[in-house]
Amino acid sequence: MVVGGSQQESLDSGFVLLGTRQQGDPLESPIKCFTSCGNVLVAASGETIYIFRNSRYLLQRLQHHTNIITHLCSLEDSFLVSVDEGGFTQVWNSKSWGFDSAVTCLQQAPAFNVCAIGLADGRVVIHNLKYDDTLMTFAQDGGAITSIGFRSGLHGLQSPSNVDENSRITLLPDDNNDVYLITGCETGYINCWKLQNNGKSRSVGEARNLHWGSVITIYCIPGGDGANGIVTSGTDNCIKVSYFDRSDGSPRTVYRRIGHSQPPNRILFWPGCSAGGGLLLSAGKDGVLRIFSTFNENMNKSLGCAYAPGVPDRRKTTRQQRSSWLLSDVVHMAACSTRAEAWDSVVAIHSGKRQVTSWNFAKATRGQHWFDPLKFHGCYGEANRLYKNIVATCAYLTSCGNYALIGYSSGDVFKFNMQSGLERGSYGSPTAHLCSIVGLAVNNVNRVTITVGESEIRFWSFHEHKLHGQLDLPSTSLLVRFHADSDVLAVALSNAAITLVDIVHRKVIRTFINSEVQPCVDMVNENCFRVEIPITSIALSRANEFLCTTHSNCLGIYLWDNRATYKHLHLQPLPIDFVPSENQSPVSLPTRILMTRNTCDVIELGMDTDVRKYMDFEYMDDLSSGKCEEHVYISPEQIHCHLLTLSGIPSSFFATLLNLDFIRQRNHQAGKLLNNNTATHAVAENLINLPFFLPVVETNQGLLSADDDFSNGLSTKQQLINKTSNRKRRGLLDKNFEHAIEPIQGLSMRLIQAKSNDEFDKISHDLKSVGTTGLDLEIRLLVPSAEEEMPCLNPKRTKAFYDHVTNPYLKLHGFLRYIINR
Repeated sequence: MVVGGSQQESLDSGFVLLGTRQQGDPLESPIKCFTSCGNVLVAASGETIYIFRNSRYLLQRLQHHTNIITHLCSLEDSFLVSVDEGGFTQVWNSKSWGFDSAVTCLQQAPAFNVCAIGLADGRVVIHNLKYDDTLMTFAQDGGAITSIGFRSGLHGLQSPSNVDENSRITLLPDDNNDVYLITGCETGYINCWKLQNNGKSRSVGEARNLHWGSVITIYCIPGGDGANGIVTSGTDNCIKVSYFDRSDGSPRTVYRRIGHSQPPNRILFWPGCSAGGGLLLSAGKDGVLRIFSTFNENMNKSLGCAYAPGVPDRRKTTRQQRSSWLLSDVVHMAACSTRAEAWDSVVAIHSGKRQVTSWNFAKATRGQHWFDPLKFHGCYGEANRLYKNIVATCAYLTSCGNYALIGYSSGDVFKFNMQSGLERGSYGSPTAHLCSIVGLAVNNVNRVTITVGESEIRFWSFHEHKLHGQLDLPSTSLLVRFHADSDVLAVALSNAAITLVDIVHRKVIRTFINSEVQPCVDMVNENCFRVEIPITSIALSRANEFLCTTHSNCLGIYLWDNRATYKHLHLQPLPIDFVPSENQSPVSLPTRILMTRNTCDVIELGMDTDVRKYMDFEYMDDLSSGKCEEHVYISPEQIHCHLLTLSGIPSSFFATLLNLDFIRQRNHQAGKLLNNNTATHAVAENLINLPFFLPVVETNQGLLSADDDFSNGLSTKQQLINKTSNRKRRGLLDKNFEHAIEPIQGLSMRLIQAKSNDEFDKISHDLKSVGTTGLDLEIRLLVPSAEEEMPCLNPKRTKAFYDHVTNPYLKLHGFLRYIINR
């Protein structure tokens, strides 16, 4: 017997099973009524119906009433009637059916109220949800069903839930067309089933290796040029478009987009492109090398996987059978584009392997060579016992593309020929270093070989393999990068410092001291930004236009654009003691979705010296949150006290000023020739063309300089008017009320009396504001007067010196120096 509680009793929201003295869990609201049928107990609490099994375990919770339920009644065959305070009555079927297996996927069928249910045991059930009736059931191999799709014989079938209900009749398949069901499982197995009206189905096509992982989505193209095709995507990061039109029923793949099935861990830009950033070479943990294009997706290629020697023929075996020969993921790559068309141009080092593989970039295939030194192969297993734990650590391809240098954990460095794959010697006796090799480099002319150990850098003769010098490091080296154009070697040390070494003079030329809490990694030490996911590899194009990154547990390769390639940015170097802020908001990773300017994540490294000192973290926070506004940089009048600031005057101004006398003489002669009507042809032949940088005006005599006095060809009345207007415009009186034609009033007295920088700046501003004619006049007014010249010429001994001093070009040169220096 079951006793329920009321609002006044202590068990106001629970029930007690008499005879067993068991108390049920309290409900959210007081129990108004309950009933039972066999071992099923039904209780009404507020607006919810609870169904318990064995009066203890909750099976279902029904919440469709809007008022408090007042009555419950159980009928035969697990039917339940509920009535609430508003008089609303509902009939329930409390019994649920199952398929004895977990449901993994659902797909709407072309008919209404019918769906396909995929189960974990590989079965597919076509079920009518309205009448709770199973129409057909069939099974396939390959594991759990992960995706289902429907299509007809001629066209794909849309989902009726996405269209208008009034047009439902157009979605039903034609009687003359067959309906097909396409299923995908967790092993990449694709099967096509033909559905028949008698409740039976049969397989008409299959593909066992369409995907190398679970098939996530199957979409049937409903119409158009791609009708009758299917689009599939899987966990192997691959999208394929296929057609079941082959004679054996298998699909024909016409288009594919493939990426790394496991996260990539090494990337580098191919050095042979025109801009240096067109093609990207990447290697993932799946052991596959791929080529990605930054501007054309049709150029993406796969170089395939690397297998150990002795792998069976792929035409006679499957990929699963060859998996035991598959090499591990790539941890280091080196490439050279010089002889890429002739032979292999890429070498790759695999994790935990001593052998190094070669790849052909031009043909996008696995190479012909398998680099393994003869030193590690001995008789009677001695070499295997001594060198079985040795692995390759680094590699380098020379700029000529003929040689590959490989360093090992034993300290050995071997040189191989890329064309033949033969060993061409080693460095050191017995080894190049007593520790593991961290990095290798060779200069552009193949004269010097640089080997970097854990604590020293050694310089060798490339051809003779002789040691030329050694440079000790203050700490253990972790990472090595070589810039061949400048012969500079960058070494990242364990003490969080970056050392730049000049390989020509064999000395350290610069050291970047980083924070101890922020160790150096493979990144540019110029400006910084924070991302949400840790970076595993980074590559910068040679033209500095693109930055590519790979991140932990991310299948994609993220491309960052350098805005400095097409927009002027004002960057400031980070200080030596700079430490990134822990409170800096991370920047979102790039996506393939096209977004507007206000919602995209753009890294604008524009520096405002008045607002921010090192880094504008608030602005980057706005960028990461989507508040991306145009950042306007206002250049200060003087950038730095140790820098010179140009006046900003155009070069045409000085060209006109230097040739002003010649221009006036030329225009004066041209005006006389134009007045003579009988010499028109002679004028056309003898007239000197005006330079393109001079401002000109059009008159009835032709084109003349705007700064010239061309009043000779005008009438007497017009000349008088022009002279009067020029006198009013140019005639000024200085502060001593002496008549003078000065564009700038009292310039001589101002130059004599000026003592502060502000006064000289005001004079410079006034000089730059006048035209070329006015500036020339001011320069001529600075010459000595006639009363001052006569005493200088009387001795008749200083004429040459006086002519040199009063040279207008020398005066102009000094005057321009004064303006520019100000």
